[in-house]
Amino acid sequence: MPKGSLEIHGEKASSVIVQRVPSGIFDEFSAWQHGIVDEASRFPGYINAELFPARDPHDEWVAIVHFSNFKTLRDWNDSPERAAWLAKRPRQAKDYRLTVLPSGFGQWFAGLASGKVPTWKAVLSILLGLYPTSLLVRLLLVPHLQTMPQAFAILIISAVNVVFLQCVGMPMISRTLRPWLRSSERKPSLLGAAAILLGLLVLAFAFELVD
Repeated sequence: MPKGSLEIHGEKASSVIVQRVPSGIFDEFSAWQHGIVDEASRFPGYINAELFPARDPHDEWVAIVHFSNFKTLRDWNDSPERAAWLAKRPRQAKDYRLTVLPSGFGQWFAGLASGKVPTWKAVLSILLGLYPTSLLVRLLLVPHLQTMPQAFAILIISAVNVVFLQCVGMPMISRTLRPWLRSSERKPSLLGAAAILLGLLVLAFAFELVD
């Protein structure tokens, strides 16, 4: 497989974890984040993990953990080792949200560029779907779950995230970005990436105005 490409696997499964981390604990949280990923890497079926640290206190940390199939991902998510690491998570970190994608990300990009999409394009596309979803959930749903036990609130938030991404967000994004995803030319690819990043920044500023 060419370097920098994402190969499509129907059985691949992934977890997307989104958290808000105060700036004062960036270093502590980063050490914890790398520790739990290192623990996950020892489990059968682990493929890799992608970490997107927050750039400032208004951003959210995003971690994407990939396993070979849903069973191996579930074994990790249900493991006492992961539970022990979650118990060590810095308490100042807020809004922990876990979304499990049983079929991985491959189905969202199937049929594009002969079944392969550059990894950075796939990640940027997923972020474009995940970030607005997280903002809407935080703005419209989270305030109504404040009195609910945290475990049930996280379950509801995760369900809303995964259903929206699976049924609406990513299908719409993959169709909209199809020419960009299929393009192998450097200039259009970079211009498209810049446009997506600009759009994400605009969303961030707009959210700060209404939050």
